Amino acid sequence: MIFGNKNGNKILIHKKDGQVCEVSHIRGLNVRFKGKNSTIEIWEPFCFRRRFGELRCKIRVAGDNNYIKIDTGLDVLSLQIIHIKDNNKITIGKNFFSSGLVKVDFAAESNLEFSIGNDCMFGQNIKFMLGDNHRIYDINTNEQLNASKRGIKIGNHVWLARNVVMLKDTSIADNSVVAYGSLVTKNFLKENILIGGYPAKELKENINWEK
Repeated sequence: MIFGNKNGNKILIHKKDGQVCEVSHIRGLNVRFKGKNSTIEIWEPFCFRRRFGELRCKIRVAGDNNYIKIDTGLDVLSLQIIHIKDNNKITIGKNFFSSGLVKVDFAAESNLEFSIGNDCMFGQNIKFMLGDNHRIYDINTNEQLNASKRGIKIGNHVWLARNVVMLKDTSIADNSVVAYGSLVTKNFLKENILIGGYPAKELKENINWEK
């Protein structure tokens, strides 16, 4: 379901036969635009699942000029992308699967990028915080000390186990695993590593995983 007037906002479905169709709603996904000139593009096939008939997936675009791309093969039970302000880019790669809630909170930040690579698998109750929601500043200069700079990046073939939280300006490289209940507070640029802890650190290198 889509709410509000269009104002240049659009949802595009890329069909299996190559056609591109603009639609007003997507089964299993609740979209709300409040700003203008934002685009959501989704490639078939995709599945926004319901549980006991309840709609659990939603996208909330509060600002202007945002772009959201969801590539082919998405299969999710509960995906929430919320508090999107202005000029943000969101990309979910091919064959993304999650077994429970995945919450992406932009905290009304602008000019950020959030990306999930191809062939990623997430457990239940995964949270991404792209901002801190409240401003911390220097009392002498009024300079903000906790502004978000980049966003969050997940590489290809990454497994996030249940209850993982990632904070602003963090990343996970390809073929890595983040253990249950970890808090990611920095960039992990090395591929093929096991990450875990609160805060998270590298636990083992030269690993890979399979479904």
